[in-house]
This record gives sequence, structure tokens and C-alpha cells, in this order.
Amino acid sequence: MNNWDDLRYFLAVARDGSLTRAAQTLGVNHSTVSRRITAFEDKLGARLFDRSVSGFVVTQAGQEMMQTTERVEKEITLLDRQILSRDMTMTGPLRIATPAALIATFLMADIASFATQNPDVEINILSSDALINLHNHEADVAIRSTATPPENLIGRRLTPVAKAVYASSKYLEHHKCNARTIRDHPEHRWVCSSREGTNPSWLTKYFPSARTGCQVDTLLALIQAVKHGIGIGELHCRFGDTDPDLHRLYPFKTKLDTDFWILYHPDLHHTARVRAFTSHIAEAFARERHLYAGEVSTDML
Repeated sequence: MNNWDDLRYFLAVARDGSLTRAAQTLGVNHSTVSRRITAFEDKLGARLFDRSVSGFVVTQAGQEMMQTTERVEKEITLLDRQILSRDMTMTGPLRIATPAALIATFLMADIASFATQNPDVEINILSSDALINLHNHEADVAIRSTATPPENLIGRRLTPVAKAVYASSKYLEHHKCNARTIRDHPEHRWVCSSREGTNPSWLTKYFPSARTGCQVDTLLALIQAVKHGIGIGELHCRFGDTDPDLHRLYPFKTKLDTDFWILYHPDLHHTARVRAFTSHIAEAFARERHLYAGEVSTDML
């Protein structure tokens, strides 16, 4: 009666509540989603959504359709994973979910070396700070920073992740101080994540009069804001200690509060390319563990 693409478009709009967000989820443009939903409703002879200025709301008919469609989605996802789990060859697609900041800095080189060694693996990178749902087969493997990896996924701990407080050369020059004398200048700006509800303890203790210079919503934006001198900020040591334009500040202690993990669904445990990629990335992180853990020599600071 209906093809799966129609149902995918329907589910995206039902879950996201807007054409724009559904288009982003599906990787198509706004007009395509609108056209597909209208055609689907015409084909069914039923209205699946009520349209309003605030978005799309599922009708009673749409709710019934959604319940059935979600069951179909689960069955298709299960079938996909079962097929993939029996694939013992180093060929085919491999979808990798990872934070955008890792891809933009260090991780791409490691993925490139894996691709060179395995030219028949088709790599698809999903770079986002949002958590990808591995149970819904949105990705095959995910690299993420977490203190509590999900128990229902297979995980491999890659390295501890340390954080410290940094300022750029431009920022220190403007304030006529260095990494060790910055506390002599109490008036400072800081860069923070919009997801943080309260000021960090180091800011309250050492810079109680500091004001917010910039709020950002991604790790990559945080790095760039500090690097360009908008303010001081707390960064992963892997980013801060290896950038010549960034300086770790004193007397702030290095903080170990989470780990990098590589995760995948148990159904993919015997898939050759998933296992090979996991081992490849684990070896790459192990070589640079001291950088991720903030274990640099004092000569570098």
C-alpha cells in the first residue's frame, strides 16, 4: 500500500513537529518534506497533521498511523542489524557518529588512515554534538565523551578526558599578563556553554567579578571563541595543550571528569568492519593518551 519512504517522512515530521527540523533529520530540503507529506495524505485520503503557526500536530488518524509505523521501523531496524551482523567482509558502509570538534581537529586523520587501509569500506561520518541513537541504527559506531556509557551497548574505554582553563595569546596580550599572572587582573570575560546552568567553581573562586563574554552551544564553537580572544574558558586538554595560540592558566588544576568511549550495538559485535574500526581507533587514542589526559610536561606550558 505505502512505501517505506512515505512512512519515514511521516515519522520525521511527527517526531520533530516541524518541516524544517524534519528536513534536517532526513537530509533534504523543506519543500521536499512538505510535498511528500501532502502527497501521502492525498494518497491515504486522510489528514495526518493539523497545521498551525507553531508547527505540525499529529491528528487522531496520524497517531494510529504512528503506532503502526514505529512497529514497522523497529522490525526494519532489527532486520538491518541482523544482516549487518553476519557480514564478515571488509566491504560496505560504516556510519561513524562523533562530536564535530573531534572531526575538525584530530580524529579525521585517524579515520583517513583506516580508509586508506580499507578502501572497500564506505565511510559515512555523522559529526554532531547530539547523541545518536545506536538502537535505531542511526549509526554503526559512536565515539563520545561520557562518564556513564549505556549498559546495553558494547563499549571500549579509549582514554580519560582532562580539562583545564585556557586563554589565547591575543587575550593575554590585550590584558598585559601571562598564564601565571592573569589572576592579578580580576576583570575578565569568560566563554561558557549555553548548556551549563551555573558558573564553574574555578571561575567563582579565582575570578568572582568575571562577566560572560560569550555563550556557545557546541564544543567546536567554544574552542574557537577562546582561541580568538573573546574570553577565557575551560577546554579539553587535547585541544588546548596542542594549540600554540592557547595557554593553560595557573593555578587551575587539571580535572578528570569523564572518558572517551567507542560504542556500538551488540548485534554488530561480529561485523568485521565495526570490529576493525574499533581496534584502529583504540590504538590511535592509546598513542595520544597523555594528551587527552592532560599529562604534558611543564616545558610545554
